[in-house]
Amino acid sequence: MKEVPRILKRFFEGRGFQEYVVARTQATTLIAYILVILSAIKPNPVTYAAAAITTALNYYALKDFGERPYRIFFGGLNTFAAALWTANILRADMLAGLGVLAALIAFIAVFFIAYKRDHCKGTVLVADSEWAAVRVGYDLCSGVKSGDYVVKSRKGIRKGDEVAMKTVSHFGERVRPWEIISTQHASS
Repeated sequence: MKEVPRILKRFFEGRGFQEYVVARTQATTLIAYILVILSAIKPNPVTYAAAAITTALNYYALKDFGERPYRIFFGGLNTFAAALWTANILRADMLAGLGVLAALIAFIAVFFIAYKRDHCKGTVLVADSEWAAVRVGYDLCSGVKSGDYVVKSRKGIRKGDEVAMKTVSHFGERVRPWEIISTQHASS
């Protein structure tokens, strides 16, 4: 099983490998886009090569994502970085670059329309009949950040159970799990 590198274990403690992979991919995708922009502003072989290498490494890193939506989302972002990079090399006009950016924005919108959900999954840490503490991993589709949350519980929930929870968000607040809606009991 893959693990978080030793030097970063302390930072990702309690968050898990999936959140490390997401953070790593977000950082390298941002670097790829910065390099693409730099290669458009000041074209030279070094920025072209750096953008190409970063994008290629991101494609390689997609294998670490367990769930399909993550691979689609970050694969799509990298595809658009590669398209922008290719447009820079071919010295395409500004209109071509704007077309790629418009397609990127459309891709992100369609992705979240197609994969958005109002629930997430987690593991019960402690529970009674009214409230439960659950640990949730990062969930791209529901927008929930990893962490421990207190949610409304129901009878029969036990420590170790895998649960699905309805999510809520109020204006100006981040999305969070709110209430347990289904349970997969842990084997005793």
